[in-house]
Amino acid sequence: KTFSEMALSLFGSGNLWLVSDNRGKLAILPLPNQDTPLAIELYPLLNLDLWEHAYYLKHQNRRADYIANWFPLVNWEEIGRRYQEALIANALQNMP
Repeated sequence: KTFSEMALSLFGSGNLWLVSDNRGKLAILPLPNQDTPLAIELYPLLNLDLWEHAYYLKHQNRRADYIANWFPLVNWEEIGRRYQEALIANALQNMP
């Protein structure tokens, strides 16, 4: 629900990201335009493209419909795998 609400509140074009920080803490991060979480040292796990080109042909200006129809397409097993990968990479990076 929080992810959908944040997606709906992102003004204009951009992306909504599910990210992990270097301690494994998850966050939802709205970024404008083509900004990426990599630039602020966050590990991207999931991205929702909110640029109008992503949904206009099928949903016209109904962003809420696009978001609702997007969720069933997410491969949550893959997101879990990416999160585990981020945790391992962070653990290895923080080893003495």
